[in-house]
Amino acid sequence: MLKTTVSVALVASALALAAAVRSPANPVPYTRAVLVSWDGVRRDMLYSLLDGDPAEPCWRDGDVFPVPTGRLNASGQPGYTCLPALAGVKPPEAPADSPSYGPFQVIASHTTNDGETYTKPQHASMLTGLTVTEHGLEGNKSTGWVPEGSTIYEWLMDAFDPVDPATGRRNGYLFRTQHTADKKYVGTSIVYWARKSRALQVYTSHGNEDTDDRPGPLQYAAQSFAKWKADATAHGQADPSFFMFLHFKNPDTTGHVAGDGSRQYREATVSADKRLYKLMEMLRSYGWDDIPIIVTTDHGFGGVYHSRGSGRIVFNTWIAARNVTLSTAGIPLRTEADYCASQQHPDDCMANGPEIPRPAEDAVPNVYVTSILPTILDMYGVDGWRADPRLGPSLYQP
Repeated sequence: MLKTTVSVALVASALALAAAVRSPANPVPYTRAVLVSWDGVRRDMLYSLLDGDPAEPCWRDGDVFPVPTGRLNASGQPGYTCLPALAGVKPPEAPADSPSYGPFQVIASHTTNDGETYTKPQHASMLTGLTVTEHGLEGNKSTGWVPEGSTIYEWLMDAFDPVDPATGRRNGYLFRTQHTADKKYVGTSIVYWARKSRALQVYTSHGNEDTDDRPGPLQYAAQSFAKWKADATAHGQADPSFFMFLHFKNPDTTGHVAGDGSRQYREATVSADKRLYKLMEMLRSYGWDDIPIIVTTDHGFGGVYHSRGSGRIVFNTWIAARNVTLSTAGIPLRTEADYCASQQHPDDCMANGPEIPRPAEDAVPNVYVTSILPTILDMYGVDGWRADPRLGPSLYQP
């Protein structure tokens, strides 16, 4: 890594070379973003926690009650929520001088309907934009390899800090990347290709808790934010440019043990929301209040399982966004064929009709987690992905 101050000419030269590789737009809309996965959070449960009942605890047999949002709900009544960070309300336990933030935009989405709804293949779809059939990871125990060059880290780094043909190296400070998720939950090949190409600078396992003896995703994030800020200053940059992926696994771990109808499962999701607020406070401490944050999930739950056999609810996912607007304009509503594709026996569903009438929450735009990569690349102004026929639509609304 060069120790000298980055000149304007050097940065301009690097970005010009990037244009020939992955075609970033000019000007670039965003230079920083964070993607967070709340593993295994069912969409209907998320909605029920977002729109809480003031007379009911945030989880069964608990003593944590919804907090007022200060806004009216869909029925015109005062709104309450069990997920204050996601809902744009200051959490009760936040320090007095901490602010409330704007609410996240939340839209319905679905896992890819061409494989089982396991964590590894769905995270691989998020981070490559490819379906299960295309990236080859069909389950948590699958050993397939995603195609080289398809990871979000390679896309972004090739655009903003491309490999120097003369040295075979990247500058290392024009753009930063961090992946905080264990390889077994995203696929070994994603980390392998990203690190081999030097597109992934920081790799850590996820960790479920943020404690001194067991570093979790936010402790790793805090370490990187501090280092990146110091390095940017040393190289004459006002702020670092970066992309970070964080995996909050606790809801999934709890769901497998206690089940999706348990107090513990709801409590784990409320805990994930508390971490989200902590992340936003961390970003604010560096003056990065305007950073877009996307929060999503890899699959839903049915009892203690999240495979196709658990039913359509395991396919019902969601995407939430702050400081960036997502749009489903132009994306058609889910058809009966789309709905049947998420059933345990898709062919029987199509031949005989759905086992149950299609629920209202399934009559939504046909958005899949595979749109996350195109959306993020679009946010950064990277255009080259549009030439790849395997990639779906971007949800980014400039």
